[in-house]
Amino acid sequence: MRIAVLSKADAFGGGASRIAVELTASLAACGVDVRHYAGWGGRQRLRDIYPPEVTPVFGTSRPLRVALKVGLAAQWFLGTPEAVPLEWPALRSSGLLDADLIHVHDITELMSARSLLWLSRRKPVVWTLHDYSPFTAGCIYPFENEPLGCKRWRADGPGCNASCPLRAGRGYPFWGAFNGVPLLWRAKARLASEGRLTLTSPSSWLADEAAQSKLYAGQRPAVVFNGIDVGSVFVPQDKASARQRLGLATDGLLIVMMAGNLADRNKGFAWGVQALEQMPEALRARARLLCIGIMPADAPQRLAGMAVHWTGYVDNGPRMAELLAAADVMLYPSLADNQPLAVIEAMACGTPVFAFDTGGIPEIVGEGGVLVARKDTAALARAVADAVERQTLPALGEAARRRAVAHFSRERMAGNFLDLYRRVLAERAP
Repeated sequence: MRIAVLSKADAFGGGASRIAVELTASLAACGVDVRHYAGWGGRQRLRDIYPPEVTPVFGTSRPLRVALKVGLAAQWFLGTPEAVPLEWPALRSSGLLDADLIHVHDITELMSARSLLWLSRRKPVVWTLHDYSPFTAGCIYPFENEPLGCKRWRADGPGCNASCPLRAGRGYPFWGAFNGVPLLWRAKARLASEGRLTLTSPSSWLADEAAQSKLYAGQRPAVVFNGIDVGSVFVPQDKASARQRLGLATDGLLIVMMAGNLADRNKGFAWGVQALEQMPEALRARARLLCIGIMPADAPQRLAGMAVHWTGYVDNGPRMAELLAAADVMLYPSLADNQPLAVIEAMACGTPVFAFDTGGIPEIVGEGGVLVARKDTAALARAVADAVERQTLPALGEAARRRAVAHFSRERMAGNFLDLYRRVLAERAP
């Protein structure tokens, strides 16, 4: 069995691409013939640098990759993102079609729906949904687009059309001069009706949402939880020792907030700051904040007067584990998330998570933290204060670690996907 894992980027490209990396490594450890194909080089994409274990889908010729990027951007700008599948020659020559099965992750900025349809007609394709974009015209999370969230993508809705509220605000990915929403929607509708796809999702929440969509109504994706290295990388450490190694103060309550980009409004940085401001004065006085990720422009002003340590973007697993293990609490006030790796990583390090009850987060946290209603920052502040006062943080941390090991190891993820691959290949056998 030869497997091709396909993602838009390498490990620098965000959670979905990180899972592609983790899955490739864990499948290889099981003796599977597997190769990771990535479209772009993640954070280093302008230089197009790839680690040796990753095959660049678009080849190694820099002029050709630049021309492809310009062509794709031009189509988005002109409102014709599905008009010409410019990536077809690269997909043909990349070696993808030599695999017995192709496992696709995030395709935004990687290929068109037409290209995925083309692949699915030639090889068995497993497609893992990491957000709403596969069953909208491109909207990642539609919660904030209208007062109660956009519902047009649902089975009982009209579908995504020219009056898309995200398009009106020129939000990503609808920033072009002309409206490409109708074309995108029609292309994805054709993919949904004609594509030979096996859908999966890391969370039951997103699987249920997909099954209620207009494109995939009744087709609930199989649920396979994300997995990370909970055996040798993301493990508990002595908190005092970890803080000393990191140059952090060893006293007080260390609260961590984390996202690849904390300026992303869906990650809820502003709501987290509100929760910090609503904590009892005595607790605020001894609290220290550890922020991991790209800093919002207004962060210094918002956090003035509070002891804060900024790490910037962290791309090293052992260092990330040390940072998370050093913290007493993770504050994760995300407004929209499927199955964030940040939460799983913190729990694997024995750090309890205090978060909003939204998306797939409840499926991760369980007894390893506390959930409150979305945007209820007062309740979030009270939950942290109560846990500190009652001295329940150590017990919550132990429960978090147990849950991460039991449900979110990469070995478990690889085993579940292997079972799925075998079923899919058996069903597609001549």
